[in-house]
Amino acid sequence: MTMSGNFGVCHLCGATAKLSFEHVPPEAAFNDQRVLESDIHRVMSGDLIAELEKPTGKFNQRGAGKFTLCDRCNTTTGGYYGRSYVQFVKQVFPLCHMVQPGTPVTFDCQIRPLDVFKQILVMFAARRHRDFRSDIRAWFATC
Repeated sequence: MTMSGNFGVCHLCGATAKLSFEHVPPEAAFNDQRVLESDIHRVMSGDLIAELEKPTGKFNQRGAGKFTLCDRCNTTTGGYYGRSYVQFVKQVFPLCHMVQPGTPVTFDCQIRPLDVFKQILVMFAARRHRDFRSDIRAWFATC
């Protein structure tokens, strides 16, 4: 939550600062198109067919994400972990079109698994309430 505009508490480091737009997933991981943001609880508790036929919500022109990380955290985590996550996604994504649903798949890919995992945690922190950061910060300090 921001205090006003794009100023608030960073969900990762806890600093009160100007917040930057954190793409979740990263922009380079196929998150560079307009998306429709909707309330999942409203969608699932109502008439799902009607909602799918005529979706409601707010369009976000920059892709999925929110103003939840300070510039420093956004830049640092994107540089350290975002690239590895994007490389992983780009290796796995082609399988989505080649494999039938329910088919077990084994494949080899070149990744930095800890960096991919850390980017996933950053995305959780960016999308969750800012208090989520206290547990994550303790974990990051040990890595």
